[in-house]
Amino acid sequence: MLKLNEDRHAGVAAIVLIKAVPGQEKDVFRALKEVNGVKSLYHIFGDHDVFMVLESAGIASLERILDSIKELPSVNSVKALLVEPEVNCSIDRICRKRELCLAE
Repeated sequence: MLKLNEDRHAGVAAIVLIKAVPGQEKDVFRALKEVNGVKSLYHIFGDHDVFMVLESAGIASLERILDSIKELPSVNSVKALLVEPEVNCSIDRICRKRELCLAE
């Protein structure tokens, strides 16, 4: 799991992909609506059943939330992708033309 310095990374976001136990997708979706920190939640079709954007105060709290999601009986697997905070990058005309926008 993520092991970053909690003080350096206050306020973190993650994209979370969740696989449900077959036939229990609706149960997972309903349970995830109640999780603190959920900013967006989508039922998707393909390799995963749910796409979620999750925010928390820091890495430690994010790990606790992810652990609680993994413990849901209808969840088969959870994959979390940490989102880099927006530092000095905005969606402007110059930035859109770059392949990767990095703060300088």
